[in-house]
Amino acid sequence: IDRDSSLLSFGSPGCNCMSRWVEEHLQSLGRFIRQNAALEVDGVAPFADPLHAFVQRVRIGDGPAMAFYVAGISEQATKAAAHYLAAQWQHLESVFGCRQDFCVVLRADPGDYRKCAILLERRED
Repeated sequence: IDRDSSLLSFGSPGCNCMSRWVEEHLQSLGRFIRQNAALEVDGVAPFADPLHAFVQRVRIGDGPAMAFYVAGISEQATKAAAHYLAAQWQHLESVFGCRQDFCVVLRADPGDYRKCAILLERRED
C-alpha cells in the first residue's frame, strides 16, 4: 500500500483483504468479530444485527493519506454504509474535520438502503 495515496475499502475482512489491512495495520476504531458476524467498537456492546454497518476514516501514517472503510454484516448494511458516506461526506467533514479518525455505526433500513439510523459516533481520543 502506497502511504501517500488515500483508499476506500468496501466490505468485511472476510471478503476484502484491504479491509483486513485497515483493521490490523491502521487500528481502525471499529472492527469485525465473531467470524464477521458482529461489529466491535471499544467500550460498547457488539453490534450483531445483520443490518448493522459502519463508516470509518483512519489516517494512514503522518502524511495526507486517509483510509475510508465502509462495511456491514450483510450486503444491505454495506450498501447503506456506502450510500451514507457518499451522501453525507460533507456533514462528516463538518463534524470530524478533515484529519480526525472516526467511526459511525449505522442500522440500515431493511427495505431501503438509502435510509439508516445512526447508532454510534466515535472519534479518536
